[in-house]
Amino acid sequence: MYDLFAIFTKGGILLWHYQQHATVSVVRVVNELINQVLLLERFHLATFSLGQLLLEFKLDNKFQLIFVVAYQKIAKLMEIDKLIDTLFSEFRNLFSERLKTSGYFDASVFDTIFKPILKAYEVDNSISISSGRTMKRFTESKKFSKMSETQREKTFTAIEQKDETMDTLQDADNFDSLEDSLHKQTHSPRVPQGEKVGGMRRGRGRAKNHTEPKSSLKTVSKKNPKISRTWDGQISQREFESLDFSKDRPLEQPSDVSTYVADPKSAVGAMRGDLSGIDTIKEADTKQQPKVSRFMSMLGGLTGSKPIGKDRLAPALEAVKEHLITKNVAAEIAENLCVSVGEQVEGKTLSSFTTVRSAVQQALRDSLSQILMPRRNINVLREILTKRKDSDKPYVIAFCGVNGVGKSTSLAKVCFWLLENDFRVMIAACDTFRSGAIEQLLTHTKCLQSLYPGSPGSERVTLYSNKTNKDASSVATEGILMGVRGGFDVIMVDTAGRMQDNQPLMQALGKLIHRNTPDLVLFVGEALVGNEGVDQLQKFNQSLMDYSATSGDPANPSLIDGILLTKFDTVDDKVGAAISMTYATGHPIVFVGTGQMYTDLKSFSPDSVMNTLLK
Repeated sequence: MYDLFAIFTKGGILLWHYQQHATVSVVRVVNELINQVLLLERFHLATFSLGQLLLEFKLDNKFQLIFVVAYQKIAKLMEIDKLIDTLFSEFRNLFSERLKTSGYFDASVFDTIFKPILKAYEVDNSISISSGRTMKRFTESKKFSKMSETQREKTFTAIEQKDETMDTLQDADNFDSLEDSLHKQTHSPRVPQGEKVGGMRRGRGRAKNHTEPKSSLKTVSKKNPKISRTWDGQISQREFESLDFSKDRPLEQPSDVSTYVADPKSAVGAMRGDLSGIDTIKEADTKQQPKVSRFMSMLGGLTGSKPIGKDRLAPALEAVKEHLITKNVAAEIAENLCVSVGEQVEGKTLSSFTTVRSAVQQALRDSLSQILMPRRNINVLREILTKRKDSDKPYVIAFCGVNGVGKSTSLAKVCFWLLENDFRVMIAACDTFRSGAIEQLLTHTKCLQSLYPGSPGSERVTLYSNKTNKDASSVATEGILMGVRGGFDVIMVDTAGRMQDNQPLMQALGKLIHRNTPDLVLFVGEALVGNEGVDQLQKFNQSLMDYSATSGDPANPSLIDGILLTKFDTVDDKVGAAISMTYATGHPIVFVGTGQMYTDLKSFSPDSVMNTLLK
């Protein structure tokens, strides 16, 4: 039933283990748990998957211990957390004196206590499985216990309304009786099929003795003349004339550079080198006291001198969770952060001059710092220079995201920044789905060409499009080949906006990324969203992974590399979307959009976001 039990310290010293099968390596289990959970501070994970095994673990901050259980995924185990708590408690009680001194000691005597407890649990588990369990009510679930008081009141209200609706439906014996009641309310008596009512027979046809005045028919014909039918897929002459704008204005209008650059003379040359970081974000309303002071004031009176228990931390962590949600952090991620903070602080004995307030604040800061620390340091300028030095191929950047987040405008901003650093850029218009997408990029290209003019044949920036080809993947391939022939340094691929649940368009995106293998894939998302942004990013990344798996190259999938957050100037102090997206996937935030101008492009500053979130 169980493959492995192990107890080791946070430093990696294995104190005791029990192994039923030699196929499971205790060294591998301990190392994977340390690398994938402890070092990344994913203490909120209840289980951790390792091949065909599931690992459940428990931390003890008082003695710096970790207890882990490994078992097969197909095994049916009931209330395993109670078994872990029992064994952990017995182990601490038996070796409490030796645990106070760091280092290794012989804990083999624990086998005599462990085996009877395990045997009793296996008997209880088999009885529970054979007898079955009754389904719990939602109010008895673990999810309900984690809700705040406001969320619980809304839940009770929804349950009461649902019960009232079900009672109303049960009062009607069948559909006919319900229909009778509706007819009575509208004062329209029901008449069976075929009976006469007022000289008419109720049925499909019209009564013979029923006639209409001829004058009324003539009047109707004069007021409403007959209009010819327009079949599906056709357009009438009137609609065609209303949609034809070529008679009133020219097809191509000169681009207005002032729309995207306030002062062209001062803008050119102002963004050379690395981008500047975002400044400290101001709060939306400085008159109101931020809610973070609420949970910090709750912790202010709690000092050290004795271990911190769950009962002392629970109110404070609930306030921390509510504060993070108000800052636009996704609810599930806010819950995981609170669990991580609780795991770090619970059981610790602080010094006399250290308060629980400072301990919780430092633990939250450490967790946020770990989340915002990028796994891959993306320096776009350095990567472009390195590729240009090593090969003759251009550096390819692909932009993807949902509809309306500002992909084309963000692409133009990044293009302006690259032109500032003396790179030649080609824009590949691969949005073959949206009407006007090529025209929008053409407008940006003309504005950028007016700022950075080049000679014929050696333009600083140009646009490649193919209106006759509706396959975005082949258009991107053609654009990259044209960029190689033209000697461009960077190819920027613009893709169509698509919702994360639109499977045909998501497969088309996976095809484009997989076949063209861009050097950098940026997901463009809004800083205004919370839970929705996390769902979008995860499903986009999963679609790219699924396409690589079905295309015969699951070992080297082309996935999202970084995030570009738009509309960051509109969120005030609600910066939680940055935390949510980075926490969900581990991808770094490469760029931040702070306006509509080309110069409104910044680099991401983790310290500024962290300070704003903790205010």
